[in-house]
Amino acid sequence: KQREFFNEEILFKSDGISNYRIPSLITTNDGTVLAFCNDRKNTLDDHAVNTNLVYARKELNGKWTKPTTLLEREGVLYLIGSAVHDKETNTSFIFVNQKFAKDEFQKLTEEETKELEKQNQIKAKEMGLELGNVQLVSTDNGKTWKSEKVIEEPLVFTHINGKTITAVSFPHGCSHGVQLKH
Repeated sequence: KQREFFNEEILFKSDGISNYRIPSLITTNDGTVLAFCNDRKNTLDDHAVNTNLVYARKELNGKWTKPTTLLEREGVLYLIGSAVHDKETNTSFIFVNQKFAKDEFQKLTEEETKELEKQNQIKAKEMGLELGNVQLVSTDNGKTWKSEKVIEEPLVFTHINGKTITAVSFPHGCSHGVQLKH
Protein backbone atom coordinates (compact mmCIF):
# COMPACT_ATOMS: atom_id res chain seq x y z
CA LYS A 1 0.00 0.00 0.00
CA GLN A 2 1.49 3.33 -1.09
CA ARG A 3 1.39 6.20 1.40
CA GLU A 4 0.17 9.61 0.25
CA PHE A 5 3.07 12.03 0.34
CA PHE A 6 1.40 15.32 -0.59
CA ASN A 7 -2.00 16.66 0.37
CA GLU A 8 -3.26 19.63 -1.62
CA GLU A 9 -4.66 22.40 0.57
CA ILE A 10 -5.61 25.95 -0.30
CA LEU A 11 -4.01 28.09 2.41
CA PHE A 12 -4.62 31.52 0.98
CA LYS A 13 -8.04 31.68 -0.70
CA SER A 14 -8.62 34.85 -2.71
CA ASP A 15 -12.06 36.36 -2.13
CA GLY A 16 -12.09 39.63 -4.09
CA ILE A 17 -10.89 41.65 -1.09
CA SER A 18 -7.82 39.59 -0.29
CA ASN A 19 -6.03 38.41 -3.42
CA TYR A 20 -3.03 36.25 -2.67
CA ARG A 21 0.02 36.20 -4.96
CA ILE A 22 3.72 35.27 -4.96
CA PRO A 23 3.89 32.30 -2.52
CA SER A 24 7.03 31.12 -0.75
CA LEU A 25 7.48 28.02 1.41
CA ILE A 26 10.16 26.82 3.86
CA THR A 27 10.54 24.06 6.46
CA THR A 28 12.26 24.51 9.83
CA ASN A 29 14.49 21.98 11.61
CA ASP A 30 11.59 20.47 13.59
CA GLY A 31 9.45 19.98 10.46
CA THR A 32 7.29 23.10 10.86
CA VAL A 33 6.25 24.43 7.44
CA LEU A 34 5.97 28.19 6.93
CA ALA A 35 4.04 29.57 3.94
CA PHE A 36 4.20 33.25 2.93
CA CYS A 37 2.57 35.38 0.24
CA ASN A 38 1.46 38.88 -0.67
CA ASP A 39 -2.14 39.90 -0.02
CA ARG A 40 -3.14 42.44 -2.64
CA LYS A 41 -6.22 44.21 -1.33
CA ASN A 42 -9.16 44.61 -3.74
CA THR A 43 -7.17 43.71 -6.88
CA LEU A 44 -4.91 41.13 -8.50
CA ASP A 45 -3.11 43.90 -10.35
CA ASP A 46 0.65 44.37 -9.97
CA HIS A 47 -0.12 48.05 -9.27
CA ALA A 48 -2.06 47.29 -6.07
CA VAL A 49 -2.01 50.24 -3.68
CA ASN A 50 -2.16 48.04 -0.57
CA THR A 51 0.02 44.93 -0.62
CA ASN A 52 0.50 43.19 2.71
CA LEU A 53 2.61 40.21 3.79
CA VAL A 54 0.76 37.22 5.26
CA TYR A 55 1.82 33.77 6.41
CA ALA A 56 0.50 30.49 7.77
CA ARG A 57 2.35 27.78 9.67
CA LYS A 58 1.91 24.07 10.20
CA GLU A 59 3.75 22.07 12.82
CA LEU A 60 4.83 18.52 11.98
CA ASN A 61 1.69 16.32 11.82
CA GLY A 62 -0.44 19.36 12.75
CA LYS A 63 -2.95 21.54 10.92
CA TRP A 64 -2.37 24.81 9.13
CA THR A 65 -3.05 27.99 11.08
CA LYS A 66 -5.31 30.60 9.55
CA PRO A 67 -3.39 33.16 7.47
CA THR A 68 -1.88 35.82 9.72
CA THR A 69 -0.80 39.29 8.61
CA LEU A 70 2.87 39.97 9.33
CA LEU A 71 3.13 43.41 7.71
CA GLU A 72 0.24 45.75 6.94
CA ARG A 73 -0.03 49.51 6.77
CA GLU A 74 -2.31 51.66 4.61
CA GLY A 75 -0.45 53.08 1.61
CA VAL A 76 2.66 50.91 2.09
CA LEU A 77 3.70 48.11 -0.25
CA TYR A 78 5.34 45.07 1.33
CA LEU A 79 6.83 43.23 -1.64
CA ILE A 80 7.79 39.65 -0.85
CA GLY A 81 11.21 38.24 -1.59
CA SER A 82 12.71 34.89 -0.71
CA ALA A 83 12.08 32.91 2.42
CA VAL A 84 15.14 31.07 3.77
CA HIS A 85 15.69 28.76 6.74
CA ASP A 86 19.20 28.48 8.18
CA LYS A 87 19.54 24.89 9.42
CA GLU A 88 22.70 25.67 11.43
CA THR A 89 21.06 28.32 13.64
CA ASN A 90 17.42 27.19 13.24
CA THR A 91 16.56 30.72 12.08
CA SER A 92 13.92 31.58 9.49
CA PHE A 93 14.09 34.68 7.30
CA ILE A 94 11.65 36.33 4.91
CA PHE A 95 13.00 39.24 2.86
CA VAL A 96 10.68 42.15 2.05
CA ASN A 97 10.94 45.50 0.30
CA GLN A 98 8.92 48.27 1.97
CA LYS A 99 7.93 51.39 0.04
CA PHE A 100 5.12 53.88 -0.23
CA ALA A 101 2.56 52.63 -2.73
CA LYS A 102 1.93 55.88 -4.54
CA ASP A 103 5.60 56.15 -5.51
CA GLU A 104 6.01 52.73 -7.09
CA PHE A 105 4.79 53.45 -10.61
CA GLN A 106 5.53 57.15 -11.15
CA LYS A 107 7.77 58.30 -13.96
CA LEU A 108 10.05 60.92 -12.42
CA THR A 109 13.22 62.71 -13.39
CA GLU A 110 16.37 61.96 -11.40
CA GLU A 111 16.00 65.27 -9.52
CA GLU A 112 12.31 64.58 -8.76
CA THR A 113 13.21 61.09 -7.58
CA LYS A 114 15.84 62.43 -5.15
CA GLU A 115 13.37 64.98 -3.74
CA LEU A 116 10.67 62.32 -3.40
CA GLU A 117 13.11 59.98 -1.60
CA LYS A 118 14.02 62.80 0.80
CA GLN A 119 10.33 63.51 1.55
CA ASN A 120 9.63 59.79 1.92
CA GLN A 121 12.43 59.38 4.48
CA ILE A 122 10.95 62.23 6.54
CA LYS A 123 7.47 60.70 6.30
CA ALA A 124 8.77 57.21 7.12
CA LYS A 125 10.65 58.48 10.18
CA GLU A 126 7.46 60.17 11.44
CA MET A 127 5.61 56.86 10.97
CA GLY A 128 8.36 54.74 12.57
CA LEU A 129 8.79 52.86 9.27
CA GLU A 130 12.03 51.60 7.69
CA LEU A 131 11.84 51.98 3.92
CA GLY A 132 13.78 49.66 1.64
CA ASN A 133 14.84 46.10 2.20
CA VAL A 134 14.09 44.45 5.54
CA GLN A 135 14.23 40.92 6.80
CA LEU A 136 11.78 39.36 9.20
CA VAL A 137 13.54 36.89 11.48
CA SER A 138 12.16 34.04 13.59
CA THR A 139 14.15 31.78 15.92
CA ASP A 140 11.10 29.90 17.25
CA ASN A 141 9.83 28.11 14.12
CA GLY A 142 7.69 31.02 12.95
CA LYS A 143 5.76 31.66 16.16
CA THR A 144 7.15 35.20 16.52
CA TRP A 145 8.95 37.57 14.14
CA LYS A 146 11.17 40.63 14.45
CA SER A 147 12.03 43.08 11.70
CA GLU A 148 15.61 44.07 10.87
CA LYS A 149 16.78 46.62 8.31
CA VAL A 150 19.03 45.15 5.62
CA ILE A 151 21.98 47.45 5.02
CA GLU A 152 23.36 47.11 1.54
CA GLU A 153 25.98 49.02 -0.35
CA PRO A 154 24.85 50.22 -3.77
CA LEU A 155 26.64 48.78 -6.78
CA VAL A 156 27.94 51.53 -9.05
CA PHE A 157 29.01 50.65 -12.59
CA THR A 158 29.37 52.21 -16.02
CA HIS A 159 26.83 51.10 -18.62
CA ILE A 160 27.97 50.26 -22.14
CA ASN A 161 26.60 53.66 -23.25
CA GLY A 162 28.95 55.40 -20.76
CA LYS A 163 26.24 56.35 -18.28
CA THR A 164 26.97 55.70 -14.59
CA ILE A 165 24.37 53.40 -13.05
CA THR A 166 23.70 52.90 -9.35
CA ALA A 167 21.93 49.65 -8.51
CA VAL A 168 20.70 48.29 -5.20
CA SER A 169 19.37 44.87 -4.35
CA PHE A 170 15.64 44.28 -4.38
CA PRO A 171 14.04 41.12 -2.99
CA HIS A 172 11.19 41.03 -5.50
CA GLY A 173 9.26 37.92 -6.29
CA CYS A 174 9.39 34.49 -4.88
CA SER A 175 12.58 32.59 -5.34
CA HIS A 176 13.59 29.65 -3.26
CA GLY A 177 16.22 30.32 -0.65
CA VAL A 178 18.78 27.55 -0.66
CA GLN A 179 21.38 27.00 2.05
CA LEU A 180 24.58 25.51 0.67
CA LYS A 181 26.84 23.07 2.52
CA HIS A 182 30.57 22.99 1.92
